Amino acid sequence: MKEKEVMSRINIRYLVTFFFMTGILLTGLSVFAAPPDNFTATMVSSGMEMPMAKMGSMSRVENPGMMGVVTISRADEKKTIMMNTAGKTDFEQPIQNQGRTPDV
Repeated sequence: MKEKEVMSRINIRYLVTFFFMTGILLTGLSVFAAPPDNFTATMVSSGMEMPMAKMGSMSRVENPGMMGVVTISRADEKKTIMMNTAGKTDFEQPIQNQGRTPDV
């Protein structure tokens, strides 16, 4: 009787280990990975497509509502650049520090 109990405990240990390892292999280690620093994407909202890209601390977004206007955010330099691709003009604006913003 005790031999069956010992054998069933050993089998349960092996089965738990097997299912745990199988679960890790099937889900992959990408579950534990961080989001990428560099990517390009197209965000779709209410039927409007908005191309965007991120490279390190810099991001670029094209506004579909204003054709030819591109917004570039540079977090390391704490500024936002709005650029008109048709007229080759740009406007730089500093990103406000969140600590100085008054609380509502």
